Amino acid sequence: MEKPHLPLLKAFDDLQFNLGKKTLVDFIKGDENPTIDRNNLDELNSYGCLYMIDRQTIFALIEDLIKHKFLEINTVGTGFQVVKRTSLGVKEIFAKNHVPNLESTQNNGKISKFKFEFPESKITQTDEKLFSAFGFFLDKFNPKQKKTIITQAKNVLCIAGAGSGKTTVLTKRIEFLTKFKSVPTKDILAITFTRKAKQEMESRLYELGIDDVCVETFNSYCEKKLKQYGNRIYDKDVKVIEYKNKIALVSSALKKLGKSFDTFYDDYFNKRQLREKSRDELFFIFVNDVFSVIDYYKNIEMEIQPFHDRISKPVEKRVAQIMFDVAGDVQKNLKLKGVRDFSDQVIDCLKLFRLFPDLIPEYEHVLVDEFQDVNLIQNEFIKLLTPKNLFVVGDPRQAIYGWRGSEIKFILDFPKTFPKTEVIFLETNYRSEKNIVSIANQSIKEFGLPDMKAFNDTDKQNIYLIEQDNEKLEKTFVIGAIKSSKNPKNEIFVLARTNRVLENYAQDFKKAGIPYTIKSEEEYKSGEPKENEIVLATIHSIKGMEAKEVYIVSCNSLSFPNKVVDNFVFSAMKEGDDYDKLSEELRLFYVAITRAKEKLVISYTGNPSKFITDEMKTNIIIKQKNKNLFDFGNKYVPKNLDTSNNSVLINMLKDWRADKAKSLGLPAYMIISNQALEDLAIIKPSNKAEMVQAKGMGEMKIAKYGDELLKVIRG
Repeated sequence: MEKPHLPLLKAFDDLQFNLGKKTLVDFIKGDENPTIDRNNLDELNSYGCLYMIDRQTIFALIEDLIKHKFLEINTVGTGFQVVKRTSLGVKEIFAKNHVPNLESTQNNGKISKFKFEFPESKITQTDEKLFSAFGFFLDKFNPKQKKTIITQAKNVLCIAGAGSGKTTVLTKRIEFLTKFKSVPTKDILAITFTRKAKQEMESRLYELGIDDVCVETFNSYCEKKLKQYGNRIYDKDVKVIEYKNKIALVSSALKKLGKSFDTFYDDYFNKRQLREKSRDELFFIFVNDVFSVIDYYKNIEMEIQPFHDRISKPVEKRVAQIMFDVAGDVQKNLKLKGVRDFSDQVIDCLKLFRLFPDLIPEYEHVLVDEFQDVNLIQNEFIKLLTPKNLFVVGDPRQAIYGWRGSEIKFILDFPKTFPKTEVIFLETNYRSEKNIVSIANQSIKEFGLPDMKAFNDTDKQNIYLIEQDNEKLEKTFVIGAIKSSKNPKNEIFVLARTNRVLENYAQDFKKAGIPYTIKSEEEYKSGEPKENEIVLATIHSIKGMEAKEVYIVSCNSLSFPNKVVDNFVFSAMKEGDDYDKLSEELRLFYVAITRAKEKLVISYTGNPSKFITDEMKTNIIIKQKNKNLFDFGNKYVPKNLDTSNNSVLINMLKDWRADKAKSLGLPAYMIISNQALEDLAIIKPSNKAEMVQAKGMGEMKIAKYGDELLKVIRG
């Protein structure tokens, strides 16, 4: 068993700032504390890591670690003492062969390289002749796009990088097949992942004069087949379940088990959820989670496993047992009541085709979009179709849905699974400026795929790394930058790793009168953005979209990679599988970068993300603790900025501070810090609200001294 001092030392990797001794003990023990609650520290992996040890023992352990110089006490600010881990403490972790939880424990915390060993097909003389013959049809495309559109290969894997025009190439290939290869439209099936992608492809084909090709999502295609032939495998009518029936099934299961949601929901949800959501909203989340558990095991073709056995904490184990029992009962009743969930559509269609092979439709061409996102049952479905020609397009660099069952290995192993595959790389990025493409390449260098090449070869200084002192200043900066931007608001994205960050920004945008639309993994709070709306989005929900101006916010070591604790049920459920979270987190960062067309701003508080390498920084303009006072492309400079005679004003402010300190009998530094005075001299705030931009000027100091400071500043 791991010695208790190691989890305690590792806990510092999760923390963005050092804590006082009592708060640190509360954090390690898993107890409540205002600082923990205010900063959502209870969502971190290390929260409660020594919950089984009493408080006195933890205090004694900290004293012992200080004695051995693994920890030390530092004094900050106005004399407040915090506990800090020393370099010796870091060495102790490695000496015991324990990888800090700063990084993934898989692969020793290293990024997994892609094992893609298949050579790219060359453009032959025959290809060149065909390009020439079809010049009227292909002239606007680059050579690799041309080959992708007209290749004669039986199986094709197109690795299409960000902004490389994959949807255009895919629809153009369908046009080539129907108009020049005389392939009947009934012999073509195009498969996408989302309803939106389906509608987009249908719209593009319609513009090309093609309106009768079968374009479907996996689910919509399988549902149509089940409506036709479901009586072959069902002994009653089976319909897709409605959400109200999901609620009823979960409620019924709890009642049968003699459990009440009210007796365990405060143990299932974290403090932020309990604080921000109503009881009904929490129950709906629980219902969704029950069905996610059911879907997870269906998608890997397994019965629900007793995942609660893997949990050691008694409270979590008890709640996970309830989840396991509820999920099992719901799954049983889905069949009894004659309803199916979305994952059942593909699973049951697979069952239908396996039992009745004569029902498998014959297609001459099957084309699959976003192939990096397929899961086990979707991959099995494609293999079962056995089309004469299979064309798949995708990008391993943008595989970001492993957390819900997608497996990157299916695109990487495609040439092995389907022999005689022609591999084509689309490497020209038509979306982003050269500098943005460059840092995107550098971010995923470890993956070993060919670099993307920017179509726009102009060198521009258009990427900024911004350090801010706190989240409030960071939001103030982003709001000011957006207000001053000359781009249409629907050409501005604000991207965050988590919904929590997103919701905080939404509140501030509303206060600032900035219209916005939110896209998250869980929901769409509004439809497509209008001309005057910025898009506020999580990275998972924004893939496939682009904007001229992109802000990646809270890009610190806590969010990239994300170290907030997953739902403990899902963590236990996925324990032991080969899901590489760290590599997927890096791919998410790549996806965020490649949404930007002209300008990219990365902002953070605390420590910057480890994904931002020294090599990347050579292409980035770095601004540290800027306090909104720099020109970063939009000519955004506060109207009250005046750098003349700052030294005179600083001296005046120091004189005021000396008088105030003397009258209160306090040291000068306890009134206001030198840094705060210097900031105020530069900012020259016209009101108390603007004082928050100065480091160390919190609400209490502004309330105490704001009016007096304004008198000094105004002279």
